[in-house]
Amino acid sequence: MRVRNRLGLFLQSNKISALQLSKEIDINYAAVMKFYNEEYKQFKPDLIVKLCEYFNCNIEDLIYLDD
Repeated sequence: MRVRNRLGLFLQSNKISALQLSKEIDINYAAVMKFYNEEYKQFKPDLIVKLCEYFNCNIEDLIYLDD
């Protein structure tokens, strides 16, 4: 199993770029891109919280397990 995310879908549906998102949630652009590209070994709680608050979603809407 692999941990995946739907950040790309949220960005598309909200018509916002990763750069703009990083500015609006006050998180380093590189950190947002690492999450977007699924280049993570662990999750930073502040990033997950800010993404969920920004997109008004639950964590399971953002992150899921893929077979």
